[in-house]
Amino acid sequence: MRVECPENSVFDNFDVVGIIEDVIFSVSTTGIKTASQSSAYLLCPDDTWIYDSTTNRCFKAFAAKPIAGGVCTKDAPCVDVGAPYELPSSLAYTLNLQALLDAAAIGIATNVQPVDEAVFYVGISDPLVNDQYQLDDGTPLPYSTILPYFTPTNPSDDATNVFKVMTARVYLDGLGLDDDTCTSGPLLDYGSICQIQLS
Repeated sequence: MRVECPENSVFDNFDVVGIIEDVIFSVSTTGIKTASQSSAYLLCPDDTWIYDSTTNRCFKAFAAKPIAGGVCTKDAPCVDVGAPYELPSSLAYTLNLQALLDAAAIGIATNVQPVDEAVFYVGISDPLVNDQYQLDDGTPLPYSTILPYFTPTNPSDDATNVFKVMTARVYLDGLGLDDDTCTSGPLLDYGSICQIQLS
């Protein structure tokens, strides 16, 4: 069976891509490559990435890249992650909030960050008014949509809107989103969920 892959998939250089019993494989002049047990990984580089079909993006947790002077580092880890694939990359954002949490869960499970800093920025914020959330591209994110994805006791900001960025973390035994500040320093160098845009 032949599966047509969109441009910029990780299988672009293979002659045949197929699925037998839910195992994705590809055949080229250099042999057979088995990619994954799930078609969700067909477009992403490997199974440490989460594919989001709503945006045609792949998400992955990356370690912090601290910058001297306490400068916010949320975008720094994402600058070059798409370069090996010749794809644009940035801090991850989507209305599919579960995909961001899934990427964070993989990052936590694989110790991308030290245990005491297993927190990852995502591309969601309420930059102007508390609880009026938006994605990094300006798309509004209704409070009723995001609320079920928060960690227990959050969001915890008030009208002063001190916490303007969003992180994904485990808090009180629950993985979820948390309104946060963007800073740097000991125990504050958080990682980021980054994205590559496939098309």
